[in-house]
Amino acid sequence: MKLVVLGHAIEFLRKGDSSVQFLYNFIYFSICQFSFFTPGWALWFMLSVFLWKMFLPDMIRIKNAFIVSLVVGILSGLFVEFGAFMSLARTITFLPYFLAGYYCNQKHMDRMKTMNQMWSIVLLGIDILQIHMFN
Repeated sequence: MKLVVLGHAIEFLRKGDSSVQFLYNFIYFSICQFSFFTPGWALWFMLSVFLWKMFLPDMIRIKNAFIVSLVVGILSGLFVEFGAFMSLARTITFLPYFLAGYYCNQKHMDRMKTMNQMWSIVLLGIDILQIHMFN
């Protein structure tokens, strides 16, 4: 990302100096190759949100769509076919979070705020234990 900012900064200087032109070409054409089908940096999120919003009317017709998205999201990590192309791996993996936000309303948020903090501490302890066990 910092190289792109540098590339923008030297864009106006590239016509006069061959070394600046070389640096500009190096930044934009060898390091930062742009492709719509393999988005880089945070552009995968924009593509994923577009796909989620586009398919949302069809997804909410599925009975237990949230559970199905959880299972599909977990299983998609087992296959290499869901890779960087169109950010499919991230789109499928983060779909349950998108659906959770869609199905969540103010009543759910109020209930989460009033939950006992002991559950949060227990879950945090389990997470820390798992990190130490599998790391």
